[in-house]
Amino acid sequence: NIQCQLCLKQMLMEVCQTKLNIIGLQKKTQSTHTINNMKHICATLLLLCSSPFSETENAFIQEVKECALQVNADMQPYDRIPINLVIAQAIHESNWGKSRFAVEGNNLFGIKAVEGEDYMLSKSNNAKVKTYLTWCESVVDYIELLSFGEPYKEFKQELVDSWVVDRVDIYYIIEFLYNYAEDRFYKQKITKILKQLERQ
Repeated sequence: NIQCQLCLKQMLMEVCQTKLNIIGLQKKTQSTHTINNMKHICATLLLLCSSPFSETENAFIQEVKECALQVNADMQPYDRIPINLVIAQAIHESNWGKSRFAVEGNNLFGIKAVEGEDYMLSKSNNAKVKTYLTWCESVVDYIELLSFGEPYKEFKQELVDSWVVDRVDIYYIIEFLYNYAEDRFYKQKITKILKQLERQ
């Protein structure tokens, strides 16, 4: 988690600094090559330890993740949407929870309202965008939409088939979310976020 990453990073910094100080005291007997190698190793370790996201972004990830885990816990295994996919789409669709729909309507996924549901109007095309009381409600609706919504039957079937063989390839199943957005580069954008999440 975030605290462990920060703790590990601090420990690495202290270890590296101590080692470099020792090397500094032993410069008469240590070669320049050895010193440079140590510096390179320390720099690499610190880079690997660093999160690609800011503290605020990590907080957003954690909040969406906790909501998704709660929803998935109450569903059959083959109905569960991969957590990183939930997070990636929430990040993209809501701009890290900063979009107008997310701020004013708690809608993290750009889900449209149907007859009888509360909504807010899009300023660009007057589309009725569904509103929620909390972000978690939005996560629940999104997972249920992908799991049971008619437009995503093909996606759901591929997900079920993947669960059956115990090999869920998230990069493969997003191929079947082609109708989630009109952006023809949608898959590439979600893929990029997924790869960043893997570095967490």
